Amino acid sequence: MPELDDHELLAEFARTESEAAFAALVERYVNLVYSAAMRFAGNPHHAEEITQAVFIILARKAGKLSPRAVLSGWLYQTARLTAANFMKGEIRRQHREQEAYMQSILTEPDAAAWQQLAPHLDEAMGRLGETDRNAIVLRFFENKTAREVGAALKLTEAAAHKRVNRALEKLRKIFSKRGVTLSGAIIAGAVSANSVHAAPAALAKTISAVAVAKGATASISTLTLIKGALKIMAWTKAKTAVVAVAAAVLAAGTTTVAIKVIHPSVGKFTVADLDANIAKLNHPGATVKEVVQVLGRPQKYMWNNKTIDPDNPLNTTYIMVYPQSVMVEVSHSLVVELRSEGNGRGFIWQGGLRLGSSLDEALQVLGPPSSSVVGKPLDFTDGVLYKDIEGQRGNGYYARADQKIRLFFSDDKVVALYVVVNPMK
Repeated sequence: MPELDDHELLAEFARTESEAAFAALVERYVNLVYSAAMRFAGNPHHAEEITQAVFIILARKAGKLSPRAVLSGWLYQTARLTAANFMKGEIRRQHREQEAYMQSILTEPDAAAWQQLAPHLDEAMGRLGETDRNAIVLRFFENKTAREVGAALKLTEAAAHKRVNRALEKLRKIFSKRGVTLSGAIIAGAVSANSVHAAPAALAKTISAVAVAKGATASISTLTLIKGALKIMAWTKAKTAVVAVAAAVLAAGTTTVAIKVIHPSVGKFTVADLDANIAKLNHPGATVKEVVQVLGRPQKYMWNNKTIDPDNPLNTTYIMVYPQSVMVEVSHSLVVELRSEGNGRGFIWQGGLRLGSSLDEALQVLGPPSSSVVGKPLDFTDGVLYKDIEGQRGNGYYARADQKIRLFFSDDKVVALYVVVNPMK
């Protein structure tokens, strides 16, 4: 097949379902997508599944993509959103695996810089606008020249150079807020050297076969992943459209719009009224707006054991931290879990269960487990009582989906109580 550009290959595939055209696109970008997935997953098997899902999504949308879209940027953003959706339930384990994996692929002289950047790179890229993100992907992920970046973005070479520099400076500032203080030149070098690496040799052929069939032969887990990713992509697109409309109204100058961010006082409540407040939030469809109305402004916002700045756009998923060892996990503006966690008193769940309750008391309230596992790793099976997890005497876990509750134990005392409000799909 003659060398065709991205949109010619997409058009050929959309028109004839040419496996050769699609395979050419997969070969061209599989390393880019796989590398982004690997940074999130830290697990080759998971990264392969995410990569496969991204190209199935591309196959489904081949005839609908704008001819102005930068395909590498679109694929990177789709990979980022798909991977983030995939990792919602595995975020803690992901960071341990990612650190170990990155140690094995670091290259000098940018090894130390990349080690600092890698855990934050994709979240930081998500905070850039589409054009800035495309510029970074083209220049540093694909290592294209300024002239090639300009051609892809419909800019002159000089304008492309300025756009890349501005986008790089925005990245530098985002990293700086996360405690990573590196120059733009060091960031550029580290990303260029380490952001894309080879995917498994057989992955491209597997993806082409499955994607050309629009996912008809994909596994159930991959199809579920695709469904979730498409929802997030649609939500992200709708959010962008709302922002664009607001910007257009402001630019028109026909209407004066005053936008005020209201910061109510930090939540202050006694142990006595805390339980009543929590009860108001324990219902399907509870929103972050209700949380602030009932509990006030949180002491801080966190994710991944790190404090995040609420004056910047928040992640789609984050935790609101309140006094009395209370936390509220939020995803897409819905309350996911109400949490008592730590050394405080927390809130009381039905039957008097709270932080500090004994394992026996918890089982009296929740009922007996379907089985018990002693000394084994935790795999979060519902209804199973895990005791002495991995040999740690007194440490345990017990979840009852029918009662929407999860408990962690230490020394046979409840140290974390999670009430599920809106289960994450």
